[in-house]
Amino acid sequence: MHKPPTKLFFYLLCFITLTGFGQNKYAVLVGINDYYESTMVKSFHSLKGCVNDALSIKSLLVSRFNFNQTNVNVILNEMATQPQVISALNSTLNKSKEGDVVIFYFSGHGIYIDNVALNNDPIKKGYNQSLIMSDLYSPGYNCLLKDNTLKKIFNQFVAKKVTLTTIFDCCYSGNMSMTLSSGFMEPNPYVDDGITDTSSLKSMYIDELDRMTRDIDMNVMPIIVDQEIIARPSETQNSNFVAISACKDDEKASEIWDESGVPHGALTKAILSAYEKSSKDISLATLLKTITTEISINQKLKQKPTFHYDGKRNTHNLIGLPLQTQTNPRTATCIEVHKNSITLNSGYIDGFANGNVLFNKGDKITINKVYRDSAIAIALTGHQIKKGAAFVLKDTYRISKPILKIYIEAADANTPAFMASFNKEILPLSKQANYVDYFNWYGDPKSPTYFSSLSVGAGIKILDDAQNQRFAVLLPLPKDLAMQVKQVFQTNQSIKLVGTAAEADKVLYLNYAAQSKNNISPCFVITYRNALSGNSDMRKFSTSYVKLQQLTLNPSEMATMKKSIKEVTYSLARNKGSSWFNGYPER
Repeated sequence: MHKPPTKLFFYLLCFITLTGFGQNKYAVLVGINDYYESTMVKSFHSLKGCVNDALSIKSLLVSRFNFNQTNVNVILNEMATQPQVISALNSTLNKSKEGDVVIFYFSGHGIYIDNVALNNDPIKKGYNQSLIMSDLYSPGYNCLLKDNTLKKIFNQFVAKKVTLTTIFDCCYSGNMSMTLSSGFMEPNPYVDDGITDTSSLKSMYIDELDRMTRDIDMNVMPIIVDQEIIARPSETQNSNFVAISACKDDEKASEIWDESGVPHGALTKAILSAYEKSSKDISLATLLKTITTEISINQKLKQKPTFHYDGKRNTHNLIGLPLQTQTNPRTATCIEVHKNSITLNSGYIDGFANGNVLFNKGDKITINKVYRDSAIAIALTGHQIKKGAAFVLKDTYRISKPILKIYIEAADANTPAFMASFNKEILPLSKQANYVDYFNWYGDPKSPTYFSSLSVGAGIKILDDAQNQRFAVLLPLPKDLAMQVKQVFQTNQSIKLVGTAAEADKVLYLNYAAQSKNNISPCFVITYRNALSGNSDMRKFSTSYVKLQQLTLNPSEMATMKKSIKEVTYSLARNKGSSWFNGYPER
């Protein structure tokens, strides 16, 4: 009697189960650079990095998490309308099943709107949050994709037991439903120098939306009446849901320029950087900690990333799956060779940057110019690179231009000799009634500011020149202290040490502060300011400073001083613009 092939049947059943009913991965990615105040008329509220964000996240999902490209729906610019995004989400909802993985990502503007129906609600406090779609001219504010609309859809994913991860790189995105703080409309000081053609903040005021809409009274704050309070997906037990937001619900999210000068949202850049620097998979808990540290501490951006999620996701990766034992390396293929210039078929949306080093067996190349979909590299070995050669990214080193150039005024003498000259030349000046210092100066363009190298007779010369006017004195740092400070920035790509005060954006000086009403005991102050040009100036000192009770420091005090000066310097650089600080030491 013929026996049925039970093993074959079992394996066939397993194959059908895995392929026909196995786990699928889907993504809906929205990136809006271009906002329109009417059809084909672009708004000045347009952004720069949101399309880069969405395309870079797509590349990350495909290369790192093995998403099928056909399952990644990317909606950009004018295509990103409320009906289009809702349709994409509903389509994904309809085809996904229990155990599937879904990513919803948004990069663009966020906004608050007034909801009078919730004025008495202790959580909402009369406001709703919304994502702003590209069609600002859409009647009835249909360009606003409200939080309640999103939560209803997200809750349906949760009900189907789909593993859903949402990422919002936009303003006011945290918490989905929280109160406002009194200062939520404060302008973010971290904007680029000069006037650009786009905003560097991912926020809009609703009255600005009024000014672009002809059928709305521009003098009236738009009001909605929506009594619904929808539970957050994360509040459902065993939701397997994650929401990652760029900032708190009362904060603005910034656009930044990365090491290669490519615009991105700060949250997205932090996510991309985390995976750039790790060849291993990353747990959600580690990733969220890395994002917070990078944005709030390393980059000194005034936004606090906010997270809501099912705690069971902590040990899994970003998309909600167990950590992968191995990850795919980033690769690029040579598509053209001209002398020593090599063109690669991958660019910054694929995670490549200026300075990256790639290998192909014995060949080694480095990228010196990166574009969206391609890059230019040069060979570091003497071999002839051939068209079609495939390279693997093995060294993620990045090069960048300096954000801040500094010069450190240094004396010729170390601290002991410096103090001897100081006590003879400058200390007597501090006892004069017309001596001003860091803690007792005021804006007076007529009062002179002197730089003293502590040469013999410098004190008397300053007094003679001041002629009873109020005066201030700037000093160099002792040679040994200056050397210690220079060590902090010696290989720093974002903070560049230059050789003269004329080359610098800011100069580091020393000032002696006498005892006064605003200063309990005499001390030294290290502070940045513009290079002293002539004796007269309005602003003698900057707001950033490091205070030292004495200049002779033990190792612990020296370490504290260096850390403090680094902190002050980075804060100064951040005020100068929104470029990303490069964490790779200069080679």
